[in-house]
Amino acid sequence: MSQRMTRAAASGVLVFALLLTGCGGKSSKSTPAGSASAQPSPGLSYTCTPVAGTPRPCTPEEYTQEQARARAAEEAKGVYRALVSELAALQRAGGSATPSAEFASLAGGPYLAAQQATLTRLSQYKARVTGDVRITTLEAAPGAPAKGFETALLACVDSRKAAVVQDGKTLAPGQLVAEVVYFRREGTALKAWDAEKADPKRC
Repeated sequence: MSQRMTRAAASGVLVFALLLTGCGGKSSKSTPAGSASAQPSPGLSYTCTPVAGTPRPCTPEEYTQEQARARAAEEAKGVYRALVSELAALQRAGGSATPSAEFASLAGGPYLAAQQATLTRLSQYKARVTGDVRITTLEAAPGAPAKGFETALLACVDSRKAAVVQDGKTLAPGQLVAEVVYFRREGTALKAWDAEKADPKRC
């Protein structure tokens, strides 16, 4: 994991965490992580279509690997939706000084640390999050294996109808946040592990 990526998790993800209150489990955009179909090609047996890539002939081994990556991306979507739901509950309740068991089962590494720092601040300042948030994009993103992760997702969260409040006063308004979240397996559990800011125009 690069130093640059860690800094992104410690900055961009904090903003995301502070404003995230969403419904979880909703995605208006969802594309396959990559697909592979058994179509004969000269000298090869399959056709593979990587994330953000062009279909090409591939070997049975490449086909199997791509199928595994596609399954991991779909699993990551479920993890992310559950993570949003848990963070929403914690933020609406006013944060917490320590990670909940559910939160720790869904996130790790810099992602867990950055999100928990925001939850701790909410608790210290006796603030909480109110309003509506929608996950508007949740789709597979390329580049995870090259950075040492199992899979990655582009996530866009519309927090413009949410706010951080304290004693009835708004401390921070919501905004549209985009990030690429990287997932790593800890034991058998796939967890959100790090993140980088993304261009909201991708949402």
